[in-house]
Amino acid sequence: MLASVRAFAAGAVQNDDITLLALRYRPAEQPAAAPAAPVLAAPAAAPSQSAEPLNLLLQNDLAEVERLHAALGEFCAREGVPDDALGRMRLAIEEVVVNIMRYAFEGAAVRPIRVKVTRHADRLEALIEDAGKAFNPLAVAAPDLTKSLDKRRAGGLGLHLVRSMVDDVDYCRTKVMNHVTLVINLPPAPPESAGPGS
Repeated sequence: MLASVRAFAAGAVQNDDITLLALRYRPAEQPAAAPAAPVLAAPAAAPSQSAEPLNLLLQNDLAEVERLHAALGEFCAREGVPDDALGRMRLAIEEVVVNIMRYAFEGAAVRPIRVKVTRHADRLEALIEDAGKAFNPLAVAAPDLTKSLDKRRAGGLGLHLVRSMVDDVDYCRTKVMNHVTLVINLPPAPPESAGPGS
């Protein structure tokens, strides 16, 4: 194999490493088994709204992001949320929460941020609340990604990421509170198996 690579290079200087990965598929031998009588498994129940949503009270400290990640991962594993939805929601919540920590409180020492995540049958929903200055993320124009970096307006990429990660985002302001809702639609539960004679 190495001789073939050298012949292909024809003496040219190699500036990059060359990596070779070889795989061999060896199917396991399956012992012959007597046909078993059919066993009817109880159909899995479709997930419903979580009896206990995830409720977190974070401080405006970037070190809290690690606690957020851990709690969200445990909640989604318990609720049977697909990995793809977990990854997208984790990125979206982190972006919103970090923006709040950096810009909402204007130097206030300790201010809480509430995160509530609920698993519904058809969606994963996160509500993020803070008492910082009013800021509507939906009012920020999407960045023009066709422009070169030196001609592009600074900022806005994080909110663009949030919009691209979730299926729906909503914002409202009530008195002194900002409320951001993020929604990711979940795939429908697999249909129940039909029983004998149906």
